[in-house]
Amino acid sequence: MENEKLFHFNIQKMKNSFMIIIILIGCLEGVLLNSSNLSIDGYARIYGSYKNFYNNVDYPTNSFIIGGISREPTILLNFIKKPTLKSQFKIEYFLFSPMDGDLSNKEMSFYQSLQFTGKYNFHFGNIGLSAGSLNWIRLSPFTLWNHEYKDDIFERSPWEPNGNAMERYQSFYKEGNISRDIRWGKAPTQGYNFKFNFSSIGTNLYFIYGKSDFSGGLKIPQFPKNLLAIRIDKSWENIITSINYVQHFSKVSPTINKNVGYNVFTTEIIGTYHLLEFNTEIGIGQYYSPTYKKKISESIQFTGSLKSFIPIKMQFFQIGNGFVNLNSAVANSSIQEVQPLFQDTINPDLTTFEGIITEIGQLVNNRKGLNLWVSKKISDWMLTISSSVTSDIQDQSPFISFPHLTNRRIRSEFEPYSDNSGAYNRITNIFLRSYEKIEITETDIQKDYNGIEFSIKYQNKFFNNIFILSYLNSFNSVQNKFSLLPIINNSAYLRMNYQELLSFVQLSQNIMIIGLASFEQIIANSKTELAENGYSLDQLGTGFGVGLDISLNNNTGIYFRHRWFEHTDRNFINDEFNGQESTIELKVYF
Repeated sequence: MENEKLFHFNIQKMKNSFMIIIILIGCLEGVLLNSSNLSIDGYARIYGSYKNFYNNVDYPTNSFIIGGISREPTILLNFIKKPTLKSQFKIEYFLFSPMDGDLSNKEMSFYQSLQFTGKYNFHFGNIGLSAGSLNWIRLSPFTLWNHEYKDDIFERSPWEPNGNAMERYQSFYKEGNISRDIRWGKAPTQGYNFKFNFSSIGTNLYFIYGKSDFSGGLKIPQFPKNLLAIRIDKSWENIITSINYVQHFSKVSPTINKNVGYNVFTTEIIGTYHLLEFNTEIGIGQYYSPTYKKKISESIQFTGSLKSFIPIKMQFFQIGNGFVNLNSAVANSSIQEVQPLFQDTINPDLTTFEGIITEIGQLVNNRKGLNLWVSKKISDWMLTISSSVTSDIQDQSPFISFPHLTNRRIRSEFEPYSDNSGAYNRITNIFLRSYEKIEITETDIQKDYNGIEFSIKYQNKFFNNIFILSYLNSFNSVQNKFSLLPIINNSAYLRMNYQELLSFVQLSQNIMIIGLASFEQIIANSKTELAENGYSLDQLGTGFGVGLDISLNNNTGIYFRHRWFEHTDRNFINDEFNGQESTIELKVYF
């Protein structure tokens, strides 16, 4: 019966939603189409997934979803009107599928946003304004930014741009990642965004006021929780210098008139010198609330890339445990009470990951360390080795949070956007990612983190068709002593190994076949929490998949994926699942 309910939703509501769209488009036609300088674009993304579980994991044994849980619309329409050469307004319409896996959701949802942009020229420069929602902004890593996570290349992300499928995988071969849309790495804001450009002196001033996804929410304007950001930058011959400030300010709740928030002040230098490219940012930040003792903490990072015969990139960072900014590139591991909403509301904490094992290069507070990347192209081979050596500044948490890399997207959908989930209440699921938390049981805790990653990619042609092979092997450990390399024996609190083999084969100009095999092993020692049998965590996960990409043209594609997935824990025996999933996606840009 549950499966039948999943397919049943309110047809009348669906008809009403379409009627609303027709009426709105009709109104827009009367207002907009009678004049020139109007453009209409957008996309339709029809995405369906079917999961078949052999072990039930808070899902029906069989589940069918249209639209996924990505919060990306099924249909997006952009109406852009330019009343003058220097101004425009944009109306966006979003239509979301009701079939998102929530059996109580029977209605198609509809959302509208309005944005205005304008520019006025002076003899010394110009002033630009963007107001409304949404504004995607990037200032500096410590102020307004987003960490660019590595994608699971086998999966199709909701924001995939248009273009030939082969271009996606060639980008992965050359750069180690894929192209994304203009939002990637930026922070979403809603409100007012001013840019003052003084071209005669090479200076820009940015002023932003409004809300963000972690400052009151983009759809909850009644919450008195807001964002203020300022940046002033100056361009020199080969250097850009800037000062940056951001403040998130609020009350404890709508009924408690006490201040809570955080602010950050930094200076940044970006430049080049011969073969060296560098970026450094130094600043201070603090979090304040009635229950937290306010203190100022440092934030320092330096990144340098040497474009030599063997390209080398190095990053050093040190970020104090009192520094926090949820709309920056810095993950939060030290201030548990920071929440997207108010402290007295019941919401999952999806922003705090104590003792987190990060991607190499990801910044996190209460930590210092060094990251290193070395890459080299030899004939048709692309080799990359990266390493990370970091440690906590203060030993204040007995927990370790580690990511599950095999079947990460599927795991994140078991209980979407939740914390304390799973068989042992240790799982936190965020967008496309799943983390687990275990506790260290000894009292004298010191946490040092190591990671090493080896990647090799090969590209060639077979009967004039391109094929690409990729192998990735990463190893991480957390232990109570400093080490230059990951610890591979049982003296580490936790050690994890992930291996991935991918193949991309071009069958014709517009057809690609994709293969995946992945393996994940995570082992903890006896100084962490134990299962009922007296032994520690010992997990094994596997994933195998096959896919087909068909590019009908540069604006239309059909994409099929099938995956077999499995996870077991030898000692925490209730932590297991396995099954299969098939997905199909039709995406049309217009």
